[in-house]
Amino acid sequence: MDKNNSKKAAFSYFIYRLLHYTNYHSYKQALKRLRAYLVLIIVIALSTILMPLQLSSKIVNLTFVLMMGYFILYYVVTSKSNLIKRDSKSIMKKIALNGYISKAWHIYDGVYRINETDMSLELVFTEDKGLLIDLWEIFGSKKEPNLPLTENDLKTLKKYISNLALVEKQIDKQIIVYATLDNKLYSQLSELGIDLELIPQKYRSVPSRLEYKAAYKNKKIYSKYRRSAFKAYRLTIKSEHE
Repeated sequence: MDKNNSKKAAFSYFIYRLLHYTNYHSYKQALKRLRAYLVLIIVIALSTILMPLQLSSKIVNLTFVLMMGYFILYYVVTSKSNLIKRDSKSIMKKIALNGYISKAWHIYDGVYRINETDMSLELVFTEDKGLLIDLWEIFGSKKEPNLPLTENDLKTLKKYISNLALVEKQIDKQIIVYATLDNKLYSQLSELGIDLELIPQKYRSVPSRLEYKAAYKNKKIYSKYRRSAFKAYRLTIKSEHE
C-alpha cells in the first residue's frame, strides 16, 4: 500500500511541476519532463511487439490514453508559457533605448539567488516558437538572424544592466542577472565589458537544437550541437567598464 501511495505521490508531484511554473527556467524544465513522458509512452508502445496478443491490445489502449494525456498537458504547458512571454515583451518595450527593441535577447523572472531577498532576472537569447516556426525561420524566412548580437543589441543590453545597478541602490536590494551562454555569446559579452561569473549549472536554460539553429539561421540542422557547451553565468558590469 505504501509503495502504491508513493507512486501516486510521485506522479502527482510530476504533474504539479508540469503545470505550476512562473518563470522561463521552470517552463523549460516542464518541457523537459514532457519529453521524458513522451519517451516513456513510446517505449510502452514498442513493448507491445514482444507481448502476447491479448496483453498487447490492453497496452495499446493504455498507450492511447497516455497520448491523450500528453497532448492535453502539452497544450496547457505551452498555453501558460504565452503569459510569461507576453510579460517579457512588455518589459522589452518599457526599456527600449531610443525606440530600439532587441529581438535577440529577452528578460524573464529568474530563479537564481544568493540571498532570499535578492531579485533575480534571467536573460534568454533564443525563442521557443515551436517546430514549424523554427523550421520556417531557418529555411524560409528572409529576415536577418537574431544572433550573433548586433551593435544595437549589445548597446541596449549593456545599458540595461548598467541601469539595474542604479536601481539596486534605490531599492537597497541586490538584482542578479544571469543567462545561459554558448561560446559565441560569451565572447561577445566579454568583449563588451560585461563580467561573466560561472554559476551552478542547474540554472541553465539550454535551448533546443532547433531554437539555437533558428536564432543563428543555421541551415546545417545536424551540425555540431552540444548541450554541454552551454553554461550559466551571472552578468555584472564593474565601474571600470562603465
